[in-house]
Amino acid sequence: MIYIVNPVCRLMWLPNSREPHSITYFGVKKKEVIENLGSDEIDEIRSLLNGKLTQINTRALKLLKEKGVVYQSHFFNDFDFSGKYSRQIISYCNYTNFDKALDIHQQIIETTFIVIGVGGAGSNAIMQLLSMGVRKFVLIDPDIVELSNLNRQIIFSIESIGKPKVLEAKKYIHSITAGQCQVKPLQEDILSLENMETIVSSNEKNFVVSSADSHQVGIRRFVASTFYKLKIPYIFLGYYGMSARVGPMIIDHNGACGICDSFIFNFEDMMELAEGSSTVNIAPSSLSVNTLMAALFSNQIVQWLAGNMSKNSTYSIELDNLEIKTLETKKRNSCKICGENKHV
Repeated sequence: MIYIVNPVCRLMWLPNSREPHSITYFGVKKKEVIENLGSDEIDEIRSLLNGKLTQINTRALKLLKEKGVVYQSHFFNDFDFSGKYSRQIISYCNYTNFDKALDIHQQIIETTFIVIGVGGAGSNAIMQLLSMGVRKFVLIDPDIVELSNLNRQIIFSIESIGKPKVLEAKKYIHSITAGQCQVKPLQEDILSLENMETIVSSNEKNFVVSSADSHQVGIRRFVASTFYKLKIPYIFLGYYGMSARVGPMIIDHNGACGICDSFIFNFEDMMELAEGSSTVNIAPSSLSVNTLMAALFSNQIVQWLAGNMSKNSTYSIELDNLEIKTLETKKRNSCKICGENKHV
């Protein structure tokens, strides 16, 4: 095990400069300088930069360790910096240390992402997940590709028109991964599925992305009532009025289920609609907002796996200026899913 410099930070020591006894480092937040270095500190810095430092003794290096600029790693020397996902893994060091970043990547690879609705938000979420190294997908959508999809659902092409979205999405995933991903396409409405074993494996890690824009109320209730009970994490992506929402992302299954405080309708109206309504929503969708939703979603996944997020969370994106707000996800005691007297 050796000490390394956090890959997202910078450490500059110029031994031939006019100030040979100082070191400049760019930490996670800002640039700082440590002055008046002694000879033992200079030797220790040399050892660090040469990849041979195994213990820290001096004031300068102890300070860098406290700041998170320097830390120990089991795997850094063996890391392949030319690998496909190498820069993505290094970016996780914004949230955690290098060894944990490797673990995050492995967890992402091992997780099956169940995407309900391969539309504007869903297709962009798929692109983000692919860039992170996801290898297992279940895609659920009864729709076919239409001309109006092509400006913002960029995993499809003109040749996709009239074909099932899930099959075209599978074709896209395989085209950019050389067929290395497992993709299970289901061209049907999630509300018609009676057996969750067709999409959820008890032997695997699962994460549900609910991004359907049709039958939205009923699907939200179905997702919450099904996956809250199974303790499978899930998130809602979509448009609501004059905003887009990334969340609630439900990772705490003792907290809110994400439907009883929906930010759309009041609770009683939503429950009444969810019991049988086939509410259809034609969303004001654009590529820029879909991309932003997917980016916020992928960042939440990394923050959660890094251990920086333990509570359910929601982002709201205002459509007129793209301002991002954080909303509190509340729980209602009267909710049949997550309330005190819950019975799904």
